Amino acid sequence: MPDLDPLAVGLYRETLDNGVRLVVLPVPRPAPVAVTVAVRAGSRDEPADANGLAHLVEHLMFARAGSAAGHVGRIEALGGSVNAVTHPDLTEYSSLCPPEVFEHVLDLEGRRMCFPEISEEALRREMPVVRAEIADTMARSHGGFPWALLPAALEGYDTVPPHGNPAHLERLGLEHADRFHRTYYTAPRVTVTVVGEVAAPAVADQVKRVFGALPTKPLGGPPVCGPSARRTPERGHFVEQRSRGVNTPEFAVVVPLPTRDPDSHAPYSVVAALLSGRATRTWREHLPTLSAVSASCGYNGRFPAGPGTDLLVVRARSSSVDAARQMPELLRGELLGLAEQGPRPEELRRCVAALTLRHFRERDDVRAAAEALARAEALWRAADSHLARPGNLAAVTGDRVREAARDLMERPHGTVLLHGGEAA
Repeated sequence: MPDLDPLAVGLYRETLDNGVRLVVLPVPRPAPVAVTVAVRAGSRDEPADANGLAHLVEHLMFARAGSAAGHVGRIEALGGSVNAVTHPDLTEYSSLCPPEVFEHVLDLEGRRMCFPEISEEALRREMPVVRAEIADTMARSHGGFPWALLPAALEGYDTVPPHGNPAHLERLGLEHADRFHRTYYTAPRVTVTVVGEVAAPAVADQVKRVFGALPTKPLGGPPVCGPSARRTPERGHFVEQRSRGVNTPEFAVVVPLPTRDPDSHAPYSVVAALLSGRATRTWREHLPTLSAVSASCGYNGRFPAGPGTDLLVVRARSSSVDAARQMPELLRGELLGLAEQGPRPEELRRCVAALTLRHFRERDDVRAAAEALARAEALWRAADSHLARPGNLAAVTGDRVREAARDLMERPHGTVLLHGGEAA
């Protein structure tokens, strides 16, 4: 039965008979329509020696027999655009289109999910593209840092780089991709989110029709893999990597959050915002070479990041690689100050207002809203947690900030450093 969420007027949620979850947020104004199909499978679901398999399957889902344009060409011919991203815990497929072609686009999304054209031809065409994306991510800090280095820096951090390992990729074939798809691309793992100028009941009827063919359980044998056992994080672990494309050393101090509950996430987001504001003043007094200092919560700054451990990430650049070794102590000192004294009232109000504004800006972008709702529903079964975020932020008090800062002081941390010089 539909779930009409009281926290979000107009938010429509329903679970289909086969397990597909549907979230629709009608926009009462002229707007394009965004469709996000989130599959709860990512790099954490790969075999230990097959990092990159989820990324490869993501690319194969765009294939069309006998055509290099594939799914992209079909959507673009309708005036729309498409994108897909592999994360540690899910894979997102997003489309944006004019309202008048939305039904056609939704049909195409359902068709490729239910009847993918995974073939040797598609594998030969997509494998070089995946290799190139991995090489670009590993060579350029904007995509590969610090996420590609985190498993080594936090030995208990339960993620695997979603872009993949090029050495592993060479061993993958069609049978691996087919088995991964049959195992994980099943109805209970799929969430369909639609945001835009649509009518929820009509969308629900169409989703039932076009996604109804998804299987309700894995096909073709036992699961291809499962999450591996993880060790406890070690405090102060330091990882260093060189890259010829890095001119100014870049580093990050990473602290796992003590909570996985999205409704308890807000105080830690406020702590991160406070750290970002204070860093430009206090940390540069100790490390004058610091630049581009920022603090955020979530994988790649996204909320929610995943069902596993979320992160506080403090990033910076400095002409001195020694700054990376000094930053954890500076971070601890700043957290100690917040734990003992808390934020100033006007400082807290400013941070909460900035985070709330960022949330509403995301909701105004129909594609960003569809992706955020899909992540929340797919990972937490709680699309309302995204829409309830302004209220959660408004409820953050100075005492809750102090408590969050104390929690973070007791957590293990890791440091990753990327630079172009010789390794220490």
